[in-house]
Amino acid sequence: MSATRKRYWFRLAGRCVVFIVCAALSVVWPECHSVLAILAWLVWELCFMMYPERFWDHSNTALQCSACTDKLCTQYCRKLRTEERKG
Repeated sequence: MSATRKRYWFRLAGRCVVFIVCAALSVVWPECHSVLAILAWLVWELCFMMYPERFWDHSNTALQCSACTDKLCTQYCRKLRTEERKG
């Protein structure tokens, strides 16, 4: 067999392997993402049920506007504060 034919068969075999791997992943991939999404949702809900004070801005000062470090948020909060003072 010539070198050109060997390269052709190796490329064809490589493409077949890639196709098989991609076909297998397309079957498993959505289920994997679904399981991870459900797991993340369960962890969130359990944390919210077990520690509600962490998500309430009156008991967690890190959630209040005064502790915010985001530039856009601080500008928005300042606007709200000045409106509250006027009204």
